[in-house]
Amino acid sequence: MTKYQVEEIEGDAVLSSAVVVVDDPMKAAEAAAGGQKVSPRALQDHWFRVVDEEQAAVYEYSLAVPDEHPDPEWTRQSDLADPWEVPR
Repeated sequence: MTKYQVEEIEGDAVLSSAVVVVDDPMKAAEAAAGGQKVSPRALQDHWFRVVDEEQAAVYEYSLAVPDEHPDPEWTRQSDLADPWEVPR
């Protein structure tokens, strides 16, 4: 287990800082995010910096965005008439 210093950052301001002991830096960021999934790189204004001082390594994560695949409920065909059919 490795000890990581994790900072939660919004814009340029550090919102919180904590030491987390886990197996890898991504798990450290997820712990600081309250168990939410994170993705590598700080792609948002709200992000997490994870520092492994022993290895002199810095990692950046942002909250993972939900899967952008459409909801199957919204992809069902409707019962509407054929749009090319001319009304009589």
